[in-house]
Amino acid sequence: MNLSQRMDNLPFSGFHFKILLIMCLGLFFDAYDAFVLSIALPELISKWDLTKIQTGYLNSAGYMGMLFGALFAGYFADRIGRVKVLSAAMGFYAIFMGMCMLSNSYNSLFVWRTIAGIGLGGMVPVAAAYLTEYMPARVRGRCMSIFNANYSLGVAFAFFLGYLIIVPYGWRWGFAIASLPVILSLVAWKYLPESIRYLLNVRRVEDAVNIVDQIEKKIINKTTIPFEEAVELEKEELSKKKEVSIPISYLFQKKLLGTTLLMSTMWFCLSFATFALTTWMPVLLTTELKYNLGSGLLWMAFAQLLGVIVTPVAGIAADAIGRKKTIFILFLTFGISAYLLFLFGGELGKFFMVIMMMALSMCNGINYVYIPENFPTEARGTGVGFASACGRVGAMIGPSVLGILYSFKSLMLVLHVIMVVLVGCALLIAIFGRETRKKSLEEISSISA
Repeated sequence: MNLSQRMDNLPFSGFHFKILLIMCLGLFFDAYDAFVLSIALPELISKWDLTKIQTGYLNSAGYMGMLFGALFAGYFADRIGRVKVLSAAMGFYAIFMGMCMLSNSYNSLFVWRTIAGIGLGGMVPVAAAYLTEYMPARVRGRCMSIFNANYSLGVAFAFFLGYLIIVPYGWRWGFAIASLPVILSLVAWKYLPESIRYLLNVRRVEDAVNIVDQIEKKIINKTTIPFEEAVELEKEELSKKKEVSIPISYLFQKKLLGTTLLMSTMWFCLSFATFALTTWMPVLLTTELKYNLGSGLLWMAFAQLLGVIVTPVAGIAADAIGRKKTIFILFLTFGISAYLLFLFGGELGKFFMVIMMMALSMCNGINYVYIPENFPTEARGTGVGFASACGRVGAMIGPSVLGILYSFKSLMLVLHVIMVVLVGCALLIAIFGRETRKKSLEEISSISA
C-alpha cells in the first residue's frame, strides 16, 4: 500500500479539518478582496467622474494581475512546493490591497489593483490543488465544494460590509480590511504540511513518508507500514517513473491536450460570465434596476449567503449523479436566471437575483471539484494554474466587454452573449468531458484524455 492509498484510507479528521479551514479562509478573503472594488465603484464614479469604459477597465485591472498569478503560481508550486507559494500569494495580495487604500487617482488605483491581482490569482489554483491532494477520495467532492462555498461567503461579506461600512464611511475602509490576510499567510507557512504527492514527485521520499507517518499517528494512533518498508516501496514505484520537469508545453502534448483545452475553456467561460455580471452589479443595481444602493447590496449579500448554503449541494450532486450532469444543469440555470433578472426587474427581479447567485456559487463549486481532478499529479499545479489563468482572461475581459457594449448597445445584448457562452460551455463538457465520480486521482490520470 503506497502513501497515496494510505492517505485516501484515512477517515476525515481534525487534521483534514485544519487544512480545509485554512484554505477556506484564504478563499474567503480572496473573494472579498476581488469584489471590494466593485462595491467602491459607485462612489469612485461620482468622485473621479469615471466613464463606463473606464469603469470596465478598472474592474478588469485586478484580473490582469490574476492572469499572471494563476499561471506562474501553479508553475512554481510544482517546483518549490505548494505551501511556500500559498503563503507567499496570501501575503502578497494582502500587502498590495493595503496599497490600494492609499490611491488618490484612477491611474494609481489601476496600478496597485493590478499588482494585488498577482497574489489573488496565485492563491486560488494552488489552494485547490493542495486541498485536492490532501482530502480523501470518498469525500473530496464535498470538501472541495465546502472550500468553494467560502468564495460566496467572502463575496457576501464584501456586500454586507459595503452596506455597513463602505457606503456610509467611504471606499478606503474596504481596502483596509482587505489587507488582513497577511496574518493568514503566516499561519499557513507555520502549520501546513507540504503536499505528499509534491514531495514524491520531486523525489523527497523520506520527507513524504515521515509526514504520512505523523498524520497516521495523529488520526489512528499507529503507522500502517514501517518507515523503512514504506520508503523502499515508494522508491521502487518512483524508479519505474521517469523524472521530468513539467513545462507548460507538457499540457499541450497529445496525452493532455484535450483535457487542457476543455478545462481551460470551462474556466474561461464561467469567469467571463461571472465577472462581467458581478463586478458591475453594484452599478447596475442603481442604473438598470433602480434599487437603492444600500438595500441592493443587502439583497446581494443575502443571495450570496444562500449561495454558501447551497454550494455544498453541488459537491453532493457531483458525487451522486456525476460531474458532467451537474455542470450542465448549473451552467444552464445561471445563464437563464441572469437574463430573467434584468428582463423583469422589480420585486420579481430580486427572486431571479437570488437564483442567479445560488447557481453561480454552485457553478464555482463544481468547477473546483472537476478541474483539479482531471490533471495528473506531476502537472496538477501547472494544469490547474493554466486553466485558472484562462479563467482570469475571461474575468479580465468580461467587465471590459460589458462596459464597451453597455456604452453603445443595450444591456440585453450583453445578457444574450453571456447565455451563449454558458450554454455552449455546458454542451462541450457534456459531449467531450470525462466522468470522474468516485475515482481516485490515480485512476483518473490513467484514463486517456
